[in-house]
Amino acid sequence: MSTVALRFPSNASRVNSANLSTHSFDEGITFEVWARREGNGNRGTRGIAFSNGTWYVDFYNSSVFRISTRISNTQRTWHWGTMVPNHGWVHLALTYNRQTVKFYVNGELAGSTNISGTVTGIGEQVLGGYSGGTDYSFIGSIKGHRVYNLEKTQEQIKHDMFLSVPTYSKGIILNHSLEEGTGETVKDLSPYQVEGQAISCEWVNDGIFLTSPIDLKIKENEIIVRRATDYPFEFQIINNGVGQWKRKDFDSVASHQLGNLTVTEYDVEPEKWEDITSLRVK
Repeated sequence: MSTVALRFPSNASRVNSANLSTHSFDEGITFEVWARREGNGNRGTRGIAFSNGTWYVDFYNSSVFRISTRISNTQRTWHWGTMVPNHGWVHLALTYNRQTVKFYVNGELAGSTNISGTVTGIGEQVLGGYSGGTDYSFIGSIKGHRVYNLEKTQEQIKHDMFLSVPTYSKGIILNHSLEEGTGETVKDLSPYQVEGQAISCEWVNDGIFLTSPIDLKIKENEIIVRRATDYPFEFQIINNGVGQWKRKDFDSVASHQLGNLTVTEYDVEPEKWEDITSLRVK
């Protein structure tokens, strides 16, 4: 579990990332990011967390976000009201499926509008302000930035919010966890591996907690839960005389048959995994 994040302390702070114009967005688009605004930039309360020139999310003021898209070569902008925190982490997601634009704050729908058309105007992805310059600077910290060339559902967004490696990786074309902790190179954990460059930024250790996914290994009669690269869930073994973890106050999301064992998966908040090591068959 890592708390490392990248801080944007000045109007000159930016991350210049991949040029996304080479990708097709025939199935839509999704942007995700964790952000914490810590002050005002060079345009008052405004601060753009990410942008590629035409698609961006802007901390417009204390009560609304400014969302901008370019669909079928027409620029459209909305102000969607919600509580816009200062000095508090917030997860933002912007999606489009060629029919509806949706904006999520902490996994909850904050606004939507119906528009038909194609995704256009996508260029270089920039974190910390408006692309192509130092305008609309975002003063604060960012981590967990991802771009997909399809629409993620609300369920998928909620599921991946607290993961450093998303479970729903289909269509991912850019993935900056921003957990390097040193240097000016920002890794891209997507299959394209296009590194970004951090300019006038600094690494901090007070970011939002993102947990590594956890996988399940079966070895004879032992079930081992460990931090790895797959999927986080609590295990409840049914009718096999297995000791169960004390927390059971979660809604199950799926069941699997593993040999003669039935495994029920649960959505579990990341901080509750800290003390899990293994469950053993008696």
